[in-house]
Amino acid sequence: TLARLEASTTTLARVTQTGEVLRGVVRVLKLSGKLREAYAAREDADKTNERDASELSKVAKLLGEIKLALNGGDFAGIDVIDEQMSFIRECAVGCAREANEALSRGMELKSQSEVGAALQVHYNLNELGKVVDARVAAYAAAAVDAFKEALDVESLGREASGADARGIGPGGHKSNYRASSSAPPSGAEHVWIDTLWRRVDAAMQDAHENAMSVWHLQRVLAKKRDPLTQALFLEEVVGKAASSQALCDRFWAMLAKGVSEHLSRTHAAAGFVSGVLLKGFPRLVGALEECVRACARDADGAKGAPGCTRKDDSTRTQVVRAAEPIAVAYFARSLSRLTEAASNCFAGGRIIDEVSTNRLLSRIRNEIDAVAEYDHLLGTACTNASTALKTLAERAKRAVLRSADAANLTEDATPSQQANAQIAEQLSRVHGLLSRVLPSFAPTPRRALEAGLEHVASSVVSATNPLFEAVGDWCDARFAQMHAASSDENTGSAAIVAVTSTLAHIAESHAALTTSGTIRGPLFSARLALGERILTSFLNHASLVREFAQGGKMRMAKECGDVETAVKSSLRLGGAETEAFKAAKAFKSLVLLPTESIDGSPLLREVPDRVLLHHLYSRAPQDLSTPAKRASLNAAQYASWSTKKASDAEIWRGVKGTLDVYAETHADAKTNNVLILMRRIGERM
Repeated sequence: TLARLEASTTTLARVTQTGEVLRGVVRVLKLSGKLREAYAAREDADKTNERDASELSKVAKLLGEIKLALNGGDFAGIDVIDEQMSFIRECAVGCAREANEALSRGMELKSQSEVGAALQVHYNLNELGKVVDARVAAYAAAAVDAFKEALDVESLGREASGADARGIGPGGHKSNYRASSSAPPSGAEHVWIDTLWRRVDAAMQDAHENAMSVWHLQRVLAKKRDPLTQALFLEEVVGKAASSQALCDRFWAMLAKGVSEHLSRTHAAAGFVSGVLLKGFPRLVGALEECVRACARDADGAKGAPGCTRKDDSTRTQVVRAAEPIAVAYFARSLSRLTEAASNCFAGGRIIDEVSTNRLLSRIRNEIDAVAEYDHLLGTACTNASTALKTLAERAKRAVLRSADAANLTEDATPSQQANAQIAEQLSRVHGLLSRVLPSFAPTPRRALEAGLEHVASSVVSATNPLFEAVGDWCDARFAQMHAASSDENTGSAAIVAVTSTLAHIAESHAALTTSGTIRGPLFSARLALGERILTSFLNHASLVREFAQGGKMRMAKECGDVETAVKSSLRLGGAETEAFKAAKAFKSLVLLPTESIDGSPLLREVPDRVLLHHLYSRAPQDLSTPAKRASLNAAQYASWSTKKASDAEIWRGVKGTLDVYAETHADAKTNNVLILMRRIGERM
């Protein structure tokens, strides 16, 4: 029984399979019959020149259905099917050929209707994706081949010399050009260069035309739908999740890859063409960018159609990156030229002059101007310029003289001081001239160049340090003499006179340092830092003067004004309104202010807290000990410590200690307005 059941099941399966094959055979035969009728009608239309594109589409539709039917079953060895296959194959080949011819004709004429009809035929043949992919690849290959031909040195030589492939020039005369030559004959270099760039421009024009052909194909695919299924052709080709610009993206990717490969091989060959492209690299980039811009401009004219290039500028970046093999070599040479110009500024040893710095500035300008139209290249050029400026700064720092005569203040400028001043002056001039052009740059190249200018500014400070530090130390020593006697005697005034006269001497003997440099330039900043140091030192010492005899406060106010005026006039700091200058003005008024008017005075906001605290000792009870006395230091030592090492917290800790000790033994500590104000100032420190 089981065996009979298995036999019946096998028989039933075979009958079912046979039925499916028979149905498939019947369907193929019916479709073949319809195909013959459609093909015959098409041949009749050919004879009367009344061919209709819809007839080819109908034939393609039938061929597509036959193909699906044949793929749905095993018809091997069935005679009636085999008899039809020859005709089916012949129709398929002819239909595909006519569809390709129609597509080519439509693409050439840029006719959307003809292209759409041809694509419909390919869709009916179930080969739309394959055909479109092949078209895009062909257009990309044609663009790449045009670029390759433009760089071919042999055809370049023939074109430049006017010779044909046999070497025959105009008029039938034998040309001097030799096919094996990879370089122009003597005297023909400019002709070859001009011819090469014309060929590159022509190749980019070919790339533009091929790109627009791909865009036109993409545009039709984005509009065309199958009348029966309503399937969008573009989605059938690239998928529903892909971008509507996927075909153009594919073209640009293949073009960029092909151009990059040919440029790599050309550069590796290191011949005449490589040299011209390397020297004229910005022009090569311009040609590539113009091709992308032209495509974007032409495609933007069609409203609603997918674009040819990306709006985020990624297409331009991708195409320009194809020139990377040339770019690397170009900027390497550019950096070499820049660093050489920077090093030559100190070719004579420790001397730098205006002529050498002008050469460096000219070189920087030439390198930047060559790529100024291209922001992405400008960033690299500015980075190279920044590296050259760093080289200049490092050479300058090594050239700065730090011998004893570089810090001499009593005589006219020594040779060491003159050399240092020349370094500071020339580097400050470089910094000032380049800083003027920074606002015109985009953020990325501006930041790149600013980094180099920071190194230059640091070297300017290094060149001024030997003299300016000596000036600052000398002024510190003079201010310390203010504590040698009461301020109503001649010692304090003599110290101030010494400071002001020395500053005047410095201004006269070192005019290059005290008059050069633009406002906010590094040399001006170095002078400003010196001026702030002198004023800060004066305030720290002056605030420690506790005992004022008759006329002492007036003399202190006058000395404060004298120091401020000397700093501004000698160091050419007119108009400087930094915290130190504001503090000096405020302290001059504070000294003359009655004690009862101090609390609540706006001057408290201008004078530094540590200076206020120290000055208030001169208005506090005499029994209040000073932090210096409590630490067993004289006023000069305490002033030096507070200026160079002490933080505000350490200053307040010392002041608070004296206030606490006083409060333990004096009942007026909680009612004295000066002591209360001192605690309030210290707590905010």
